[in-house]
Amino acid sequence: MFLRTTSGLYVASLLLACSIPFRVVAKHEHVRRLYTIPVHPEARKPVLEDVGTHGVVLINPHAWSLQGGEAVADPKLLLWDIYSRKFVSELPLPNWPRWFEKVPSRLRDSADVFEFQTDGARVVALQTPWLVLLDIGKKEEIRRVLPSQDYLSTTSSGRVYNEVGGPRVVYMAVSPQDGAVAAALNVWMDTRLYLYDSQLEKQTACWRLPRPVQGVCWSPDASKLAVLFNTRFEERSEEPDVWILDAHSGAALLKLWSGSSQSRVVFGRGGDSLYVINDDKYMYSAEKGAIRVFSTTSGKLVKTVAAGPRGVHNNFALSPDGRFLAADASTQVSQGLHLEPVYGAKIASVVMIDETTRVQLWEQQEKTDGEFWEPLPLLFSPDGNLLFVDFPLTEAKPYEHIEVFSLEGLP
Repeated sequence: MFLRTTSGLYVASLLLACSIPFRVVAKHEHVRRLYTIPVHPEARKPVLEDVGTHGVVLINPHAWSLQGGEAVADPKLLLWDIYSRKFVSELPLPNWPRWFEKVPSRLRDSADVFEFQTDGARVVALQTPWLVLLDIGKKEEIRRVLPSQDYLSTTSSGRVYNEVGGPRVVYMAVSPQDGAVAAALNVWMDTRLYLYDSQLEKQTACWRLPRPVQGVCWSPDASKLAVLFNTRFEERSEEPDVWILDAHSGAALLKLWSGSSQSRVVFGRGGDSLYVINDDKYMYSAEKGAIRVFSTTSGKLVKTVAAGPRGVHNNFALSPDGRFLAADASTQVSQGLHLEPVYGAKIASVVMIDETTRVQLWEQQEKTDGEFWEPLPLLFSPDGNLLFVDFPLTEAKPYEHIEVFSLEGLP
């Protein structure tokens, strides 16, 4: 390839490219790619939903279609067994498009969510604004609940928070103990946190919250809930943006300020710590993306973890034994000379960090075939020996694809 200069001379683009910085990614010799899960070749949105404690990966190959894209004849979820390395079952979603049409256009969220309950026999789904219980053995929808009929109103004068680029309409979390469900809804300038039993038969609580929610999670013993408030459009202040609530009474046990705009919140393995990670689109400009760890007793900052040129942001996973952090460290490809095949392409990157020493142990990069906006879905296997990463389309694989990495050699 050559570029023409204004004087009419040709200069090899290779010489110009020498001025573009690049870096060689150091990969830990004991981390290796095992295989790629064969996902539907038309997948255009993240498809990795969950990895259950029973060793099954939940995959949504029709995510784009279910959220208003081109219709498919038989939408379904796929279940992949991590031990036999094959698809072992399907979970049909025949009514999903019909319910989608009932949702007011202003309330159509950016993503459905599917999560295993504790025993792996059922899946709790979020099809905004409904919560849905799916039975894997029966291959059918068991129950669908609407927290409030007001959410289907087409005449409300209120504004939906996500209309101005704010948080999603709904955030959901499934209890690690009994499969109970917590769902925070940001609708009509009103935010409420609902709790349901594991069968979605009874709404056990409804609490009004003062600000839109960015995330919610259960503590390991299910006695507490952490709520992360969205601060994307607020002036920098030290107003607490993380609350820890008593899961029975809703009382605020602790309120803390995380220091920046965050994307996700997760309790630590023992419940005595709380992890948050920066929202890279809205964090304060001088900062490098990081995971911050706070004490759930005092609310004080315990440590800060970062890696890569822009740090880590948007999404992360804590290994089951609490030893490692896998995090999204994706970056923008330099476009100074417009030599990339697709303008605006990005490097999708995931890093592995030692939780105690905060040392980066490994990184995997894939150059994408265009822009991508969703955080990289990434999950550990139940034994912590595998990492599943959902990468966006690349030139070699022009569709969403799940890469599986072996971590057995990590120290």
